[in-house]
Amino acid sequence: MAAESYPRAWNYVAPDATALVGFDWQHLQDSFLGDAVGSELSSAGHLGIPDLDCLKQSRQILLSAPDFLAIFSGFFPSATVDAQAAHLGLYKTSYNGVRIWLAPEKNRRSIAQVSDTLLLIGWRDTLEEAIDRGMQTALRPYSPLLANQRESQVRLM
Repeated sequence: MAAESYPRAWNYVAPDATALVGFDWQHLQDSFLGDAVGSELSSAGHLGIPDLDCLKQSRQILLSAPDFLAIFSGFFPSATVDAQAAHLGLYKTSYNGVRIWLAPEKNRRSIAQVSDTLLLIGWRDTLEEAIDRGMQTALRPYSPLLANQRESQVRLM
């Protein structure tokens, strides 16, 4: 996923991220990889993403690591997210004006609803750091990986 395809998402990714995977979920879910990737994008998968039905309607998904953060782009009405998160037993709170749904267990990821078009999934501290980065007014014009690549090149010289 090119940085230009969804530049707002880049602001939530940690600048020290060493891995980014982005894809157009609308098209990938209908491909031969759809079932395999879809199973990983659930609570049963290794990523531990909560099973919100509305996530299946995402347009784009950006995954970053370490400090795993999943960024879902699509249409996620607040009432829908509220109902589905409550059904999963998540607890509603907020951080810096952003609604967060916290998992009661320490081994389940939580959800932050930045807007009706953007959801973040990760551990609570990762979500709070991402929200802080997202509140910065200046958009980063490039991927955090490019910044790491530039630093690596400087160290090699």
